[in-house]
Amino acid sequence: MHHFYNKEAITPDGIERSKNGVKLARGIWAAFYVLTILGIIISMVNQRARKATTSYHDRKIVIEDTLGLLTDEDELDELEEVLDDFQDQSGVTPYILVIDNGEWKDNYSSLEDYAYDYYVNEFNDEMHWLIVYSTDCDEVWEDWYWEGMQGDDTDVCLTTENNDIFRKSFQKYALNRKMSLAEALTEAFSDLNGQMFERHLSPVVLIATVAGVCLHAGLMYIPIGLMAHQTKMDMIAFELPEAQKKYKEDTCMYCGGMFIHGIHISCPHCGGALPPADGPVFVEDTGKLKT
Repeated sequence: MHHFYNKEAITPDGIERSKNGVKLARGIWAAFYVLTILGIIISMVNQRARKATTSYHDRKIVIEDTLGLLTDEDELDELEEVLDDFQDQSGVTPYILVIDNGEWKDNYSSLEDYAYDYYVNEFNDEMHWLIVYSTDCDEVWEDWYWEGMQGDDTDVCLTTENNDIFRKSFQKYALNRKMSLAEALTEAFSDLNGQMFERHLSPVVLIATVAGVCLHAGLMYIPIGLMAHQTKMDMIAFELPEAQKKYKEDTCMYCGGMFIHGIHISCPHCGGALPPADGPVFVEDTGKLKT
């Protein structure tokens, strides 16, 4: 058994208006979300690093080795060459500092804090990239650390993606016991120079963004789905001959809302008392009412 009731009487014109309203709402929201997702993707793809253009004077590239780890002349020449290339492309001046672990462990809680203080005291601009490498020089089990500290004006070039490129490369090469520190730095900067201005699209960020938009779309489509369901019910109620014959509606004397005799003992809209009915109203052909 399936019952129908409406605030207003069901008519062909009313059903058609409801169908057109559902189609229009679906079309508008579908277009909105498609354009939103495309806009997000295009924006993410076009976000790439660019050369830093802030004016500053101290452009001297420095390799300060307090431990004597960078002594091979050929390796130093290669490192200086790749650092020059990095500066030309990025507009940022690199500064390599090699220290003993005791230099910072005795006075700082982390190498990051040491690198920050060193940057603030050493540079008068925000256009340097300080790379600090710290070690205890133990040949059996070397306890080494490294930290990068960049100025605020380098963000346009040293983006999160470019920092990740350098971090992964340098970590990999520094762990290679067959490579010297100079070679590890050279290869890491070389990898960065080759990818610095490529477009990067993070799959994780893209999936999370699209999933968020789809979730919002799903919530917004709930009322549209309810509207479509009600329209379908109206069509069934109107088209079934038996339902039409036994579809006994009346108007509430208090609020004017429609109700079905024999189903409600009070108005489903305002709760007002209703006159008695002869009996229940039903549809015999229930198979046609499955949705």
